Amino acid sequence: MSLRTLSPEDQRRFSRFDVRLSSYITPVPDDEAPDMLWYRRRNKEKPAIVTDLSAAGLHFISESNFPVGTQVWVSMQINEKTYPVRGQVRRQNSYMRDGKTIYGHGLQFLRSAAQCT
Repeated sequence: MSLRTLSPEDQRRFSRFDVRLSSYITPVPDDEAPDMLWYRRRNKEKPAIVTDLSAAGLHFISESNFPVGTQVWVSMQINEKTYPVRGQVRRQNSYMRDGKTIYGHGLQFLRSAAQCT
C-alpha cells in the first residue's frame, strides 16, 4: 500500500491508501434492511476491484453500475479472508476500457448493527 498525495481540492478528512483488492458488491434491498439479509443475498453479488481505501470509505471499479445513494455491501478479499463492509455510494463515474463501460464508485462506510455489538 502507498499513501496517495492529494491535490488541495481533493483532500479528505482521512488519508487514502492505494490498494488492489478483489471484492464483490451486493446491493442492500432497502435502507432499513437488517445486516443479516446480506448473507441471504450473496447470489446477487457482482465482482469489483477496490482501488483505494480510507477510514471513512473506499473506491471501487466494476462493470456494474450502482447509482449515487445506493447502499451496498462490499466483501473484500484480504489474505484469503472475506471482510464485508456496508456503505453508500456517494460518487459515480464511467469510462470505456477495451470496449466495455467501467464504473467507478466512491463509497462512504455506514455503521452496521454488527459493528455496534
